[in-house]
Amino acid sequence: MMPRFTPIIAAWVRSFAPNLERMFRTWPFTVSSLTDSCSAISLFAIINGWEITGINSWQNGFRFTVYSGVDNSFSAVGSDRADFTGSNINQAILGDRSHGQMVNQYFNTSLFTVNAIGTYGNAPRNLLANPGLFNIDLAAIKYLPINERMEIQFRAEFFNLLNNVNFTVPGLGSANRDESAAGNIVGTGSFGKLTHAADARILQFALKFIF
Repeated sequence: MMPRFTPIIAAWVRSFAPNLERMFRTWPFTVSSLTDSCSAISLFAIINGWEITGINSWQNGFRFTVYSGVDNSFSAVGSDRADFTGSNINQAILGDRSHGQMVNQYFNTSLFTVNAIGTYGNAPRNLLANPGLFNIDLAAIKYLPINERMEIQFRAEFFNLLNNVNFTVPGLGSANRDESAAGNIVGTGSFGKLTHAADARILQFALKFIF
């Protein structure tokens, strides 16, 4: 009998957040019941009965606002935006660089300053985007039958299989001033620096006795 395939399930989602798109894909695959002649061979005995499944997530980054860090509007709200001193917002985007360069300066901080007295700041809300995210989670599952009623399930699970560095946002989806992977408050030590990242590759193994 030929191995069984389950078609890839994919979804492209446009979020409520501005300019946020996500793509999720699952790709289950089962190797089951090879021919009797093959299963007699130890190699195929090892291969036979495996299930492999995974989730691939790919999305662009949440957008964030640059704040001044002072209450020059005298509103007592604490959400004054910075003043943008450039002529085009694209000047603040530094483009593709190495991870080390991005960590030290994700955007051009020299173009932002404290807002003028009596203003809320001229920098638009959600003017910059956080780094995107690419992640693959994979699980390999094998059933080892003992008799007709009992079997052992072995699972090997890999989170962030490719060990990709994903700079993340604390409080994803929240509407607060910390919704940025980079420091977004003028004058702070972390201003313009990437300060949050998701976990590196994680592996876990498990055995389950099923009866």
